[in-house]
Amino acid sequence: MRDALPKVSSKLKPGIIGSLGVRRDKKSIMVISKLLGHSDIQVAKAAGQSLGLIGTSAAAKELSQFAKKASDNMKMSVADACLVCAEQLLANGEKSEALALYRELRGDDQPSYVKAAAMKGIVTAATKK
Repeated sequence: MRDALPKVSSKLKPGIIGSLGVRRDKKSIMVISKLLGHSDIQVAKAAGQSLGLIGTSAAAKELSQFAKKASDNMKMSVADACLVCAEQLLANGEKSEALALYRELRGDDQPSYVKAAAMKGIVTAATKK
């Protein structure tokens, strides 16, 4: 699927991207991250969601970098993907990486629900052994 992704139409890309995310295919992170800025919003959102599901520090890095330059129509989707990614990181025992991502989500440019979820994540991480 990873190899087919660049070759399929935009109509099929979200499904393949989603499948790679559900499978947590770490080898597809770079291919998927290139699609975060895709002109088709469905492809771009699927890329963010997929990276969040993959939930590795490499996926977090790509999401974090993109979040800084995300267009208005992608900001919420990327914030949601970052929250999912941070949860995955925390579940995998990567507490410091999860905390770093949660801290980025506390910014003034985030809606209140994202900041609240980030604070909850920070508290959860602090109490997790």
